[in-house]
Amino acid sequence: MAKKKGLGQQLLDTMEDVIELMERTTDPIRLKELDALRKKISNEAGRLIDAQLDASTAEYKEATAGLKQASAAIRDAIRGLEAVKKAIEVAAQALDLVAELAA
Repeated sequence: MAKKKGLGQQLLDTMEDVIELMERTTDPIRLKELDALRKKISNEAGRLIDAQLDASTAEYKEATAGLKQASAAIRDAIRGLEAVKKAIEVAAQALDLVAELAA
């Protein structure tokens, strides 16, 4: 029997589905609607996470700083593909910090 997914995971799965649909959509109006939906899901995921975690802990601050570095590396990667490897490495390190926090 498959493990039942919690709200957080289901929310993230839904966002992935919306992104996949965006990649397949050719209608600009529908694409705009899907992007608005993606942003709404992202905002709700952020609210859900923030409501559950203590922002004053060192682990939270470290994970947040790691995610900021990951975002900066990803933006660098967007500007130049040579930064993709670094973006992946930094993002993986940040997600390790988040996983430690969630454990």
